[in-house]
Amino acid sequence: MKSLKITSLVRQWRDRRISEITLIAIGTFIAALIYTGCKKESDNTTPASSANSTGSVASVIGASNDNNIAQATFVDADFIANAQVSMDNTTPTVEPDINVLGACARVTAPIQLTPSLKVVTIDYGTTDCLTNDGNYRRGKIIIASQAYPYTRTVTFSDYYLNFNKVSGSIVAYGLGFNSEHHLFFNVKIDGQVTISGIYSPSNTPKTINYTANLLKEKIVGVSTATTRDDVWLISGSATGVTKDGIPFTATIDQSSPLRKEISFPHYTSGRVSMVLAQAATAHVNSDAGTASAVKFMSTTDYSYINGYRDNLAKIAFNGSSYVMDLGAATPLAGW
Repeated sequence: MKSLKITSLVRQWRDRRISEITLIAIGTFIAALIYTGCKKESDNTTPASSANSTGSVASVIGASNDNNIAQATFVDADFIANAQVSMDNTTPTVEPDINVLGACARVTAPIQLTPSLKVVTIDYGTTDCLTNDGNYRRGKIIIASQAYPYTRTVTFSDYYLNFNKVSGSIVAYGLGFNSEHHLFFNVKIDGQVTISGIYSPSNTPKTINYTANLLKEKIVGVSTATTRDDVWLISGSATGVTKDGIPFTATIDQSSPLRKEISFPHYTSGRVSMVLAQAATAHVNSDAGTASAVKFMSTTDYSYINGYRDNLAKIAFNGSSYVMDLGAATPLAGW
């Protein structure tokens, strides 16, 4: 593929006007990672700067967790699709990559819709299947790939990840290579993750709404046939509504993009800044003595403990920091 300047890539990312309607109509979409917990670092104290500081901390931690779950879910689905359909060969393979998809996945032969548009389905069956990355999956991932210009759309049919149901779509646009031979995609996400009631004390499912516009840069593994050595940098921003109904925005810091090593389940570095528009019931008193809505700002740092391969991230909020447990930190089986 012809080499592109990085400035040209960014311009394509911003100005792209490719129609998404035809591809998005081919299915329904995604699910989420198991809930995780947070604990406050022992060397800090909780500031009493607002009358609702305890609720504020809980809201910020919950929103950071919801953003992490939603983003990780959709990025995971896009990586699965990328492993099944490469940019250089837009014909999906019938044999699944066992290391990525798991032994229980069945892949249908590609269906040719138009001369340049093909559809393949990854079917995990109707019962929960433990895949090689330690996650439970069931249902179908549907991938539509178009050759020119390269576009890959992921949708889902009754798909569950770790018992959480996902709906919506992912559309990935191939932007080509820069002068360093790094591969770029613009990835647009619009979906919902419904958290299973098994993770709630009230046994009530709750939904996270999530929309994102991301730029993915493949910095390692471009020239190899396997996906096992792939390393990606992810930048961009997202908006959403937490499972508790609180709107938020999340922006990946340009100076510290998220680093995703495919052979490891979590980001190993990167920083996300969040603004949380608190629910109407959470107020502080203004100088005039009247109630006003609160906006909380926080930062989630995945580089916590020097960017090691661990399951920890640090949330900084209102002068204090809290450690977020992302779940199991075991490298993927067989990698």
